[in-house]
Amino acid sequence: MEQALERIVMALRKLTATQRQTIEDELAALSAQSEVSGIIQKRFVEVTECPHCQCTHVIRHGLANGLQRYRCRGCAKTFSALTGTPLCGLHKRDKWLDQAEALHSGQTLRAVAQCLGIHLGTAHRWRHRFLSFPKTLRPRSLTGIAEADETYFLLSFKGKRGEFGNCQGRCRFF
Repeated sequence: MEQALERIVMALRKLTATQRQTIEDELAALSAQSEVSGIIQKRFVEVTECPHCQCTHVIRHGLANGLQRYRCRGCAKTFSALTGTPLCGLHKRDKWLDQAEALHSGQTLRAVAQCLGIHLGTAHRWRHRFLSFPKTLRPRSLTGIAEADETYFLLSFKGKRGEFGNCQGRCRFF
């Protein structure tokens, strides 16, 4: 194993600057993808049931694109932590954290596409998928303190001459 590593290091020393930059970019993408995969796997630790039949008897079933696959013993279907989520089927996981940061900072679609090196349509699709994800994360029951306030809206008849102008205070709207 160490001999193979020595050969790799020797080959790296012979590369040009642009080739080394390409290698650095690939290594950064791999580390970002493994970081995203780790975050996704942590999510699945909390949810250990089949998304198809809600059976809790699942077993590990290999890896696919860096994510652990599972097989349900109830319905025999396979799935991963992303199955049934808005992020299922999206590619380029190494750029997802940057997309989330861009959403947080409020960047425009064109700025996000240019910054991440993706197509404008991809940035648009990702934005809608990322924004729809919190809708799927609803708790099963409420805990803690819930608070509700009243809000009053002032009623204005400005610009409503034809509809309400002739009632002269005799009309009831509520």
